[in-house]
Amino acid sequence: MRTLRMRIEGLPVTLNRWSRAHWTLRAGLAEATRWQVQAAVGQARRTGQWDGQPFARARVRVTFGWPNRRRRDLDNAVPKLLLDGLVAAGVLPDDAAGCVVELTLRTGPVVGGAGWTDVVVEEVEADAEDGAAR
Repeated sequence: MRTLRMRIEGLPVTLNRWSRAHWTLRAGLAEATRWQVQAAVGQARRTGQWDGQPFARARVRVTFGWPNRRRRDLDNAVPKLLLDGLVAAGVLPDDAAGCVVELTLRTGPVVGGAGWTDVVVEEVEADAEDGAAR
């Protein structure tokens, strides 16, 4: 089973910030996140952590290392732009439910600085009999 692990410095934009932002700011945030993900994927490929073949079906686990102990709603840390970046980088063919069969958000440690985001993409094989994920 193939696995891709990568760390992105900083945290993704929150739902609160995203929903209140002007469309030009949204476009800039989306582009910046795509570039961050593509850089992390490129690093993983250069170091042999990923073979460059897209995951047809995958589980995606996102862990946030928070910069401080401030109270946060985990559901506000939306990984939408991270998934879009994985598609743009060629890791996933699409971010639809048929390709991303499980998405898990986790709280990590308080790490200081700007925080970080760990993304783990695990291949899910389809059962030959019924097409269900194992």
